[in-house]
Amino acid sequence: MSLLEAIKVKKQKAGEQRRRSTRAVASLIIIPLVCCSLQMKQIQFYKDVLAANLQRIVQENTNEGNREHDHHNSTNTSWSEETRHARPNHTYPFTIAACLLARDDNLLLPEWIAFHYTVLPLRHLIIAADPFSITSPEPILGAFREELPDLTIELWTGNSYWHDGQWSRERFENFDPHNHTWKQAYTMYLQRQRAFYTTCLRQLKQQGNFSWTVIIDTDEFFTYNALLPSEQSQSSPLRMSLPSSIGRQNETIAHWLARDKTVHKNTTICYVYPRVFFSAKDQLSTKEQADINTTVPSSFFPVKTFHTLRYRSHQPVGRRQPGKSLVNVHNYNGRDKVTNPHRPLGDTCDNSWSQKIELEKIPFRVHHYSGSLDTFVAGPRRSAQQWADRNDFPIAGKDHSLAGWFHNFVQLVGEKTAYKLTVETRQDAYLQWKDIKYRVEQKNETIPLAFEYDQPGGAEKGRNKRQ
Repeated sequence: MSLLEAIKVKKQKAGEQRRRSTRAVASLIIIPLVCCSLQMKQIQFYKDVLAANLQRIVQENTNEGNREHDHHNSTNTSWSEETRHARPNHTYPFTIAACLLARDDNLLLPEWIAFHYTVLPLRHLIIAADPFSITSPEPILGAFREELPDLTIELWTGNSYWHDGQWSRERFENFDPHNHTWKQAYTMYLQRQRAFYTTCLRQLKQQGNFSWTVIIDTDEFFTYNALLPSEQSQSSPLRMSLPSSIGRQNETIAHWLARDKTVHKNTTICYVYPRVFFSAKDQLSTKEQADINTTVPSSFFPVKTFHTLRYRSHQPVGRRQPGKSLVNVHNYNGRDKVTNPHRPLGDTCDNSWSQKIELEKIPFRVHHYSGSLDTFVAGPRRSAQQWADRNDFPIAGKDHSLAGWFHNFVQLVGEKTAYKLTVETRQDAYLQWKDIKYRVEQKNETIPLAFEYDQPGGAEKGRNKRQ
């Protein structure tokens, strides 16, 4: 290569570096612009976050130099050679299924699926895309199907899973999907939850391949009820027996369920577990950030923003909010209808949310995140003010029990697969969200629905459909 050619290449790299920095800064300033109506203390929080991220960008640009940025050619990784390749010899006493209802949650799905694939282990996912969605999860689901052949994913679209009864017909006849009030939409949403979870449990029961099934949302993560620092004096033998980390070989939720025959009896149909809410106004310490940098290489930067890794500060553990459930479909009669997502099968569910749950005796809990402002407002009918209000609670402490799950995911599937399923899918979803946001806010466009809004029951065209 001649000297002139070398100078030209160097200038091209420098220009590309400046463009990346500009795009990063531009994406960061969205937050304070969107949230200008919040109170001053919240505005100050956004300024602090912006300053910290700008400093990070400058530091990354300084360190980057002329190093090649292509991930697959990069040697800047903390994975050991053993970790970088999949280890398919993991065995489990059984695997677990999930019923998931989603609406424009593509920013959350890569983390949600990868986490539960590692931790449960999730091996059968039935996901229903709300007909009001303007984005389809199929590109993400297709990537997971292609890379993880042991994970079965069914995408249900439309309204085929609604019960084909008189009540459903009357409600649909009086509901206009293009012209309705918030109250009407919310009523239909609640019924949609009940209809989907009922049909999902019945299908899993009929297939007969699974027993335990989790029913949670896309911003919730099922995990151990690990001891928090503030609870050491209240520890019980059961809590002390729980693994110190999550997702390792022989330490999944399935392994613990198989070992513990006293807490989860074979005759029980449904258990309800408490939720713990995690704050988005979380400032990681230098050590906590260093821990993330150690377990997640720089080439996996989007993973560092995952809710389960980024947010550690939680509400007081005793704060009441309805729990979420784990259902044994093997014991489910296949006839009862789901009454609500918090206590799906009524009195057959142990540890009802309406009763006082003794946390020190509970092996599992559900981590609930509002997450970043971007992921929150990407959902329907959500505002920056609602995000701020949801995070307005006293911080009781920090929980680091999920810090190592992603490293275990990479050990399980290999570095290349992990990169495709988490970094690439998350980046694509974010670019899609930014494009929609621009079209709505700057061009005043109406984004068309991603799926057909059909009538309930009857036709099976939406069931088991892979778009």
